[in-house]
Amino acid sequence: DFCLSRGLGDVYKRQDKEQIVVDSLNSVISNEKSHDTSVAAAYIVLSEKLYQTNFDTLKVLCEKAQFLAEEGLAKANSLEVKTSFKRSLASALNNLGYYCDNIGQIPNALSYYDKSLKIYQQLKDKKGTATSLNNLGFIYHQQRDYANALKAYNKSLKAREEVGDKYGIANSLSNIAGIYGDKGEFDKALDYSTMSLTIREEIDDNRGVATCLNNMAVLYERRGDTDRALENYYQALKIAKETGFKSAESVSYTHLTLPTI
Repeated sequence: DFCLSRGLGDVYKRQDKEQIVVDSLNSVISNEKSHDTSVAAAYIVLSEKLYQTNFDTLKVLCEKAQFLAEEGLAKANSLEVKTSFKRSLASALNNLGYYCDNIGQIPNALSYYDKSLKIYQQLKDKKGTATSLNNLGFIYHQQRDYANALKAYNKSLKAREEVGDKYGIANSLSNIAGIYGDKGEFDKALDYSTMSLTIREEIDDNRGVATCLNNMAVLYERRGDTDRALENYYQALKIAKETGFKSAESVSYTHLTLPTI
């Protein structure tokens, strides 16, 4: 009982902190003295806070940020102001791409991601560039356009390596592994998954480790190596239980209870 109540207390604390951030962002937006660069940036952050509970807020708020940024860029003289507007515009376009992808408007999503990518490249923003490339790769992957997906994922990986973004590097490696797995090139898929797993272990990304182990188990299973598959499922299950990662726990349990063929 004590653990449960402590857990709920932590949840409420997090919710309180989130609400403070949301209130602060709304204050920036509603304050007539706020500069448009601050308002545009606030719209972006607010959209990323609220979209999980109301997905349409992502579109509404990012379109407002896009409008402010484009309008501001047309009349800005200062390099600092222009750069700020460009960053907000790139983020808004990327988020609108994500929105369109999730509602099935793929051509619009590709267009938004491509526009976002060009701005990030102008800004020499490697992290933003990597994100847009990764998102483009994801759409190509969904369309089974493996050649373009690999090209985008590899460029994203290179950008993340250049800035030392280990979490991003691990994700890129997993995405590349996913393509090789879909192509039936299981050895290559396992090589990339192993590299991803090593990095996730280094940075204590336990949820990522559990997900990676489950993915590798599927690859071993598809390659016909049942023993290695079971070993990975059990390892993933153990970590998922220890970290309370229910979705990975469910994946492991499902495969462990399925009859082996």
